[in-house]
Amino acid sequence: MKRGVYWCRQCDYQVSVTAGTIFQDSRKSLRLWFRAIWYVVNQKQGVSALGLQRVLGLGSY
Repeated sequence: MKRGVYWCRQCDYQVSVTAGTIFQDSRKSLRLWFRAIWYVVNQKQGVSALGLQRVLGLGSY
């Protein structure tokens, strides 16, 4: 596994864990996406984009 790609030794097939998902072409890491999802679902009153930016430490949203 290098660059987040899994490789089958038998058939020489390579696949990423994000292939075929909504995260496929994202520039943000999968870990950051899951932190954002966790934050959003754990807020009772909803989340603003600015609040999410602050919590995740993003430069922009």
